[in-house]
Amino acid sequence: MNPPSRSLQWAVWGGLAVTVAAVLAAFLLQRRPPTSTAASEPGAQSTSSSRLPVLFQIPAFALTNQDQQRVMLSTLSGQIWLADIIFTRCAGPCLEMARRTAQLQALLKPEWPVRFVTLTTDPNYDTPTVLRAHGQRFGAVSGRWHFLTGPKKAIIELAVGGLKLTALDKDPAKQEDPNDLFIHSTQFVLVDGAGRARALFENEDPEMNGKVLQAVQQLLLEQRLSVFPPLNAALNGLSACCLLAGFILIRRGRISGHRFCMLLALTASTVFLACYLYYHFHAGRTTFRDPNWFRPIYLTLLLTHTLLAVAILPLIFVTVLRAARGLFERHKKIARWTWPLWMYVSVTGVLIYFLLYHIFPQTPL
Repeated sequence: MNPPSRSLQWAVWGGLAVTVAAVLAAFLLQRRPPTSTAASEPGAQSTSSSRLPVLFQIPAFALTNQDQQRVMLSTLSGQIWLADIIFTRCAGPCLEMARRTAQLQALLKPEWPVRFVTLTTDPNYDTPTVLRAHGQRFGAVSGRWHFLTGPKKAIIELAVGGLKLTALDKDPAKQEDPNDLFIHSTQFVLVDGAGRARALFENEDPEMNGKVLQAVQQLLLEQRLSVFPPLNAALNGLSACCLLAGFILIRRGRISGHRFCMLLALTASTVFLACYLYYHFHAGRTTFRDPNWFRPIYLTLLLTHTLLAVAILPLIFVTVLRAARGLFERHKKIARWTWPLWMYVSVTGVLIYFLLYHIFPQTPL
């Protein structure tokens, strides 16, 4: 068997150098100082605190905004939105709530996928025209701040049944003036891009703006990181396919094809490692809770995957190094151990992804 070419040796050493650099870069990124101002990039804030819990799912709805456009749950898909409920004839807390939303509209960067949704408890009076004038009074940006009206039943279903807000007609005997018509919540509900309520804020809280900013940044980071689990699974899957192809090719004596497949598997695993470290530092870990009967099986799978993933690193290094030096007999001896363990780690990585995100999807605590 001919010794490996100079170009192959350079490719192997280059791949190993990239592996080390990727791991080093991932750890350096972990040490980046957090920022928490509105001028920071979406999600740049540290997430060392607890992830926002999933409180409840918002049901489908269809209402009309101040521009007489239909706004539905699907319209807001992929958008983070902050919802509240007021009525324009209100002379009490509604004005303060509108001012609060105006402050947040100015505080949160316009390029962020964040919207504001204000419902009315008084749809008979608060027509789109009235709501548009009310929005202009507070500087509402069309398309970014929606004032919604529609059938009373549909509004109550969304406000009370969906957002868990209070919206009641006030007893005429208890009305303090002709415009004192309704009793309603002064809370704001933060909803993520999947239509799930993630946080509640009280308008009277003097620190509300900062809390909303922090929560929005956490959700923005969640959205930015959401690409990593499927990407990591795809990289593990690519590595497994390359390992299988490399095994078949070497059994058939096709050495150059085997080399190519194994180098591609090494590259896929290297990129996976960097992505994995970056994702789990910023996103934390997702705990498998339900169903409880499957949890021991999942934890066993995860434990063996993790332990072998750590053990396989030096084996891969030595196996590739022996091939690069032309020590093919010694390469074959260690490859008998490296290949099945590497394949197991790659395949179980894909399996863990499907268990955690598709078969038994887990939500944040």
